[in-house]
Amino acid sequence: MTTKSYAVSAEQPVFVGHFPGNPILPGVLLLAFARKTLTETYGRPCRIRRIVRQKFLAPVVPSQTVQVECVPTESERLPTEVACRFVNQDGVLVAKADLVIEFSL
Repeated sequence: MTTKSYAVSAEQPVFVGHFPGNPILPGVLLLAFARKTLTETYGRPCRIRRIVRQKFLAPVVPSQTVQVECVPTESERLPTEVACRFVNQDGVLVAKADLVIEFSL
């Protein structure tokens, strides 16, 4: 399992229109956190080829921390499928995703 935490800053420009008066982190940024976690773990650029399943369970708001947990679903040196969980600092599961990924050589 690979785990990394990301602080969600209120100053991020993404909050300017998403949503005015009630800022919520877009789900695509959670996927970007997963991609970055995998890239740093395996030392190769990673790209998400397909989202097999994804579920958003709770909003992520400014000033929260999100922990990304990625678990390969097969035992290859460079995985092609991972299950990711996104948990906030209070231990609440905010999202989960099963992804097909590929690494650049």
